[in-house]
Amino acid sequence: MPVILIADDEKNIRAGIRKILSTVFMDSVAYREAKNGEEAFQQITEERIDILITDIRMPHIDGIELMRRIHEDIPNPPVMIVLSGYDEFGYAQKAIAFGAVSYIMKPVDKSELIAEISKHIAKLEVITNRAIEEGCRRIIREGKIYDLPLDISQANPFYFVLVLVKKGTFALPEQSRFGSAQGRYLLEQQTNSILILADAPARQTLENGNFGEPFLMLFSAPCFHVFDLIEGFRQVQTAAFSRFFDNTVSVFHYRKPEHDFDHTRPYTRIHGLIESIRFAEPDAIQESIAGIFSFTGLFPDNRCEYLSFLHECLVLQTVSLYREYVSDNMYLTLKNRMLVNVTCFSSLEEWKKHITDFIIYLNAVLKKKNTRYAFIDEALDWIHRHFTEDINMSVAANHVSVNYTYFSEKFKEHTGCNFNEYLKQLRITTAKKLLEQGFYKVYEVARRSGYRDVKYFLKSFKEITGLSPGEYRRNIRGAADIVNCIAENTGGVR
Repeated sequence: MPVILIADDEKNIRAGIRKILSTVFMDSVAYREAKNGEEAFQQITEERIDILITDIRMPHIDGIELMRRIHEDIPNPPVMIVLSGYDEFGYAQKAIAFGAVSYIMKPVDKSELIAEISKHIAKLEVITNRAIEEGCRRIIREGKIYDLPLDISQANPFYFVLVLVKKGTFALPEQSRFGSAQGRYLLEQQTNSILILADAPARQTLENGNFGEPFLMLFSAPCFHVFDLIEGFRQVQTAAFSRFFDNTVSVFHYRKPEHDFDHTRPYTRIHGLIESIRFAEPDAIQESIAGIFSFTGLFPDNRCEYLSFLHECLVLQTVSLYREYVSDNMYLTLKNRMLVNVTCFSSLEEWKKHITDFIIYLNAVLKKKNTRYAFIDEALDWIHRHFTEDINMSVAANHVSVNYTYFSEKFKEHTGCNFNEYLKQLRITTAKKLLEQGFYKVYEVARRSGYRDVKYFLKSFKEITGLSPGEYRRNIRGAADIVNCIAENTGGVR
């Protein structure tokens, strides 16, 4: 909670200010007091103070000297508000020079003081919430523990909540009110899902809400400490696989399996498949994947844990081992984005099919790599560096000093499409990334992705994606619409 330090040499004034603020903020703010600038400065150096309310005239160190020292010596100074009975421009000028944000005359107007403190507490909450959300993202992303300005304890547990939409996107404002934003932190937004960290009351609100058929909600077990967050995130991801086995309910809770299963045998089979991708035949790959997806010998409560293990070992390790080939191939890059996010798939068979397609295609790429022509590698590298310019196949063939017809034949043999189609796909993929960032205008996206003619860009984009750039951007922002709706109806998003 925010900490307010009241520095004034008159005890009655300190008590009066505290009483004024307590009637509004009650127990949501912590208070400290100092009877002079020296005491105030010592407290600021020893503990976190968010807001300083200080008088100008005090013994030992006055308010101006206190602010000067804070300004010069404290790396992250508190918000400083001055209360003074002296309506002199010189005092106000010095106070502002040393970082004061407000100069309030005594006797204090209650409404003015409350409004000023409310404004800065709201700003502090936004900053704190962003720090919590970014800290949680780093913990999830890096698997390391970082300090968070968040009270997680046995008495105040937190839960990961994954909200999925069955069909369409989150562009359903009438069904997108997920209760109060108090005690809830937004960690990730995608077109079909939203990841939240929620305290117990917020979690209860989400679980008890009647949100309609399109939505599924998945909950981790309680996290009682910041160290539990890594496991909590794994749990909610594991719970996401529950929907593959039961489509009659809309709420899933992570449950620790009663039975352990031996990872050794499936890991050996998965590792064998990954190693054989370079030379195996497609039929053998399909047979191997079918065996890996078999639940023979597993207890029912092990299936979700097994699929989570499968995702980690098969999908992520395959991508890690063959990263250079995946990143160099547009199809594999796009397919990999889908596979990493298991919430994209509505059934186990759909997920399995996409994994199979990905591995078989990678198998073909790896086989072709052994016989590919060096000039094609050089040409592709040049295309990726110059695709925003006015280039064509003739220019590319000349760059690598190869006959136009021969270049065309080998280019299609290697990439699976002709030069113009490859260039169009590359430019549209770039345009999609720019649209996802959300701050480029359509004509800027066109220019930055290699199109000089905006009308031709619009036509090409719709031809490839089935959507206009505006429609694509709105779909990407679908999850953000939830946040805006909640902010409008609950007074802001934490």
